[in-house]
Parts: sequence; structure tokens; C-alpha cells
Amino acid sequence: MSGEMFEHSKIAVNLNREISAHLRRKVCQVVNSDIHVLPLGSDDPSYLPDITVTCNPEDYQRGSKAIRSPRLIVEVLSPSTTRIDRGEKRLAYQACPTMQEYVMASSQRQEVEVLRRGIEGEWEKTVYLAGETVQLLSIELRIAMSDIYEDTGISPLD
Repeated sequence: MSGEMFEHSKIAVNLNREISAHLRRKVCQVVNSDIHVLPLGSDDPSYLPDITVTCNPEDYQRGSKAIRSPRLIVEVLSPSTTRIDRGEKRLAYQACPTMQEYVMASSQRQEVEVLRRGIEGEWEKTVYLAGETVQLLSIELRIAMSDIYEDTGISPLD
């Protein structure tokens, strides 16, 4: 979603930086909100998540305009986006068979929720707070909360 607050953008940039560095020269690729994600395989619904990781080369071949096989999606929550990110989008992302993790990062306080698909297909939620390290098992990455919220002005005490 365009037109969000500085904090929203900075959190997305910080996460993109960490994920991109980790995935450099690997099969999985990361994209920003410029490319559509079609979690159910068709044009409806179509979303523009803040960050998407796909490990399917068909998704990132030259000229691709949409990702159909997301593995990890990150949405930065803002007052104007929280309802749809936690509701409609969450349900669509969880229905996508390739999805392994859905990350929701707050732009109001240092808090990151990770919804992770379990071995038997059930979804489990882990909440990370200031001072902790977020684990993204789908791409084998650990990110310190301080790196996610770096230069945002969001205090660990908010």
C-alpha cells in the first residue's frame, strides 16, 4: 500500500535488506511491493505485500509479473492496513499451498508476529518483542528486532 508512514517504509526496507543479504546467490528470491502475489493461483485475489520470498524459478524468470508460489510474505502493519492484513490477506496466504510463513511487523511498537505452517499443515503463531531475535525457518534466517526497527524512532519501550 502506498502512502504509508515513514516507520512503515523503514521497517520494510530494513527487513528487505536483511532478507536480501541472506538470500544472495541462493535459489530463493526476494521482491518488494512492486510485484503482485496471487496466493490462490488466479488473478483474484491479487495483493502487493511489503516483501515476498519465492523459491520457484518460474516466479522470477525474466518478464514475470506475478508470484504464484510465495514461501514467505511480510506485511508491515499500520493503522490503515491492520484489519485487512490480519483478516482477508492472512486467510488467502494461509490457503496457498507453498506458503510456509506469514510475518506481520507492527509499525506502532517493536512487535513481530510470525504465523508458521506446521508439519501437519496447522498454523502456529510466535510473537517476538523488543530485544528478541525473529526466526524465519522457511529461509533459515534469524533477525534481531533491533535490526528490524533500526532508525524507525520506535522505542523498545513503546
